[in-house]
Amino acid sequence: NKKDYFEPFDLSEVGSAPCDDSSNLVQPLLIGLSCAARDAAINAATNVFTVSANGTKHITEIVFDDDGKIVAGYHKHHLFPTEKKIVTPGPFNPTTFELLGRRWGIVICYEGIYPSVSGDWSQLDALSKAGAQAFVWSVGGTEGTLKSYALKIAKKYKVQVLATEGYD
Repeated sequence: NKKDYFEPFDLSEVGSAPCDDSSNLVQPLLIGLSCAARDAAINAATNVFTVSANGTKHITEIVFDDDGKIVAGYHKHHLFPTEKKIVTPGPFNPTTFELLGRRWGIVICYEGIYPSVSGDWSQLDALSKAGAQAFVWSVGGTEGTLKSYALKIAKKYKVQVLATEGYD
């Protein structure tokens, strides 16, 4: 059942290239994403439902370079209320990475909206302080409000916001 599927992943895997391990049968999604990035010679950032070795389930952003190597991994910290029934929030760990000659900050879905509704901008503040020149933000189901939130973030932090929007 796809709704129950969580890919095994630990943040210690940053730096690895799952595509290079053809004997790995427990991470088919990571291997597929890694190989797709490598084979197409593209960089890719994607959300994956993951499970840590201790059984903790997360929503995780994983960034691959054009060689299929994992350059960043981040467990979503600010969960949408309905997500709390399924996954555990990651620690407060605003994450940036270097790619394409710039420093990027990772924002997952509700985390880009959360500051406007809560008044807590600490995550985005930390990304900015870490030198993020742009934010990569994957979003699902914002029903047309993505642009207004992205513009607000871009103006406040003087960064570019590369956002993708998807629906279930």
